Amino acid sequence: MAEIPENEIPLVRKHAVPDSNPLNAWTFKCDIKESDSGMLSGLTFAIKDSINIAGIPISMGSELLSGWTPKSDATVVSRILAHGGHVVGKTTTENLCISGGSVTSWPAPVDNPRALGFSAGGSSSGSAAVVSNQEVDVALGADQGGSIRIPAAFCGVLGHKPTHGLVPYSGIASLMPSLDHVGPIARSAHQLALTMDAIAGPDDDDPRQSSLRGPAAWPAGYQMCFPQVDLGVAGLRIGLLREGFELTKAGEDIGFPGSAAAADLVSSQVQRLRELGAEVTEVSIPIHANASKIYGPILIDGTYQSLSLIAGRNFAGFGKDESATLEISRRLALNPEKTSLITAIVLLAGRHMNQVDDGSVYSKASSQVSLLRRAYQDAFQEFDAIVCPVTAPAGLPVKQSGQEENLLQETMSFYANTAASNLTGHPSTNVPVGFVDELPVSAMITTNYWQDACAIRIAQALHSISQ
Repeated sequence: MAEIPENEIPLVRKHAVPDSNPLNAWTFKCDIKESDSGMLSGLTFAIKDSINIAGIPISMGSELLSGWTPKSDATVVSRILAHGGHVVGKTTTENLCISGGSVTSWPAPVDNPRALGFSAGGSSSGSAAVVSNQEVDVALGADQGGSIRIPAAFCGVLGHKPTHGLVPYSGIASLMPSLDHVGPIARSAHQLALTMDAIAGPDDDDPRQSSLRGPAAWPAGYQMCFPQVDLGVAGLRIGLLREGFELTKAGEDIGFPGSAAAADLVSSQVQRLRELGAEVTEVSIPIHANASKIYGPILIDGTYQSLSLIAGRNFAGFGKDESATLEISRRLALNPEKTSLITAIVLLAGRHMNQVDDGSVYSKASSQVSLLRRAYQDAFQEFDAIVCPVTAPAGLPVKQSGQEENLLQETMSFYANTAASNLTGHPSTNVPVGFVDELPVSAMITTNYWQDACAIRIAQALHSISQ
């Protein structure tokens, strides 16, 4: 991570609250550019407000962090700037990034530019909204359970969650190291691919890489994304995930109108890839239906471990990371009333799991992750990619009333399909394929480890035939 001398920060990192912010999608605007050349030259970038930019405060969707300012850039920010990218601001997140809707962010929720009055998804709400609203070319999001793909889907743009560890997470607030991913949101597969090629790669500051593979290094056989984006899908074997479509259709039963129509739309659009030479057949991974149930205890325990004061100290020396994680844990201990209700519920559940259940629930859930991973690996012996809907359409209103009876549904109901690849670490891309009742619908493409280029390549083909 590049550290900026403290006395120089005001000179090179000027920032301000945006003059106009009708979607509540921006936290700060800035104007940072360090090179006029490179693969990202000419592209503007927004950065999720859980990711460090030296000299610019982080709020992470919460008044709890008010006034905390990092002194170093996250590795991904350093790489964007080194490759000619132009960073123009930071974007609103859900409160401490714990929500799949757009209902908990402070001081106001993010609105959906494609469907005003409806949820923009979360937790990378602002990043998806400013890309969809054509205020920037690309935005970075972070994804522990779907927080890139859900808001990108709701806002009708593309998002990519990389293979776990491929893109360094150093300098970004962590909820759970085994679930942490950072990746791009854009309006085209070409922009996703360019950004991935700029930000991916070894970083000794991130133990998610070095502790898993010895000294941080490129994985054997990894291929860059941009050279493959236009190669087409001829000869690729694509599996329509039966359980993923069933879970989406079941959204009708829990208050998400249009879920069945969304599933049918995704199926019909993916089957059109046969016209381009792909093999498209159904695949079944039964344990996928339980992925969100496996995911829940792991996220809850991990968030408690990361953000509670006593356990949070364990992350203070996580690599050479200077992120907001430890600062959050300190401030939570002093001002717990400044967090959102959903964050409080998650932290109390984590405390209960550790102190009352003695970790048994987390242990049972963790034992299922290897079974889930193995089931996906078995499927990838026969298929190059597995596809299903991201979620139901963005059919919930932006929370405005302050009423709390539907809060869990508004924040935690969108992970049924997305959580699986956070647990297994496989790369996963969402791509818009059309509309149901004027609300965007997206397919989700999951590929084998390090096959990020293949996922984005299929996204490009699917995006082209869906326009």
